Amino acid sequence: SFFSKIFHLKKKKKSESDGLNNGHDDAHDEKKENGNEDDNDNTPSLRQFGVPIKSLAQTDIPHYDAPIPSVLVTLGTWLFETQGHLIEGIFRKQPDVKECDRIKDLLNLGKANEIQVETLDPLAIANLIKVWFRELPDSLLHPIGMQTIEQSQSTSKFVASFQTIPEPNKSIFLWLLDLCAEVAACQSTNQMNPQ
Repeated sequence: SFFSKIFHLKKKKKSESDGLNNGHDDAHDEKKENGNEDDNDNTPSLRQFGVPIKSLAQTDIPHYDAPIPSVLVTLGTWLFETQGHLIEGIFRKQPDVKECDRIKDLLNLGKANEIQVETLDPLAIANLIKVWFRELPDSLLHPIGMQTIEQSQSTSKFVASFQTIPEPNKSIFLWLLDLCAEVAACQSTNQMNPQ
């Protein structure tokens, strides 16, 4: 499928570090700890959850106008690699909280390379995708405002409003819709329909 193929593309790095693995800039960490971090520093954040989108390492994916945060691409890849898209109620069922916290902590420490994907619980992966969006400092649709969304009584009005969302929010939202569409395409198995 289109979505499962796009996960395996070359990552675009904002710096020498990809932000998900241990090869990060120790000097950047030291500046951050000492409060001497330059606001114009383009080194990706080591932390992957609860931080602004612009501070994350990014991955270029065809058909999106802006790169997608690498942590989302990684989680999406893992979801398909573990066959999570085929599990009944994949985005509805609650995962093991300790497993979610363990994976999240490793990602936030830049230790994605220490995670053995084949041993992961797909429910934890699906939950972490939801957690990533929930913990954003500003929601993806924040630029158009909740009132505009609530007043969009038709698809055409929402589409018009959606076109005003700035990048990278728009591309990330489209990535999420594509993920949902790929999961819903397996609804006979996973009972996850487009609604």
